[in-house]
Amino acid sequence: MLSTILAELSLQPIAGLGAALGAALAAIAAGIGIGKIGSSAMEAIARQ
Repeated sequence: MLSTILAELSLQPIAGLGAALGAALAAIAAGIGIGKIGSSAMEAIARQ
């Protein structure tokens, strides 16, 4: 019975939501990484 219910449900919106969350997480992580690179460069320049 559960398999019939699951077969009737369209899982496309759930997959789209997962893809959107994954893309958002990747963008946030990239922003944090670039920020750390910038802060390290500023510290290195200040030490010179």
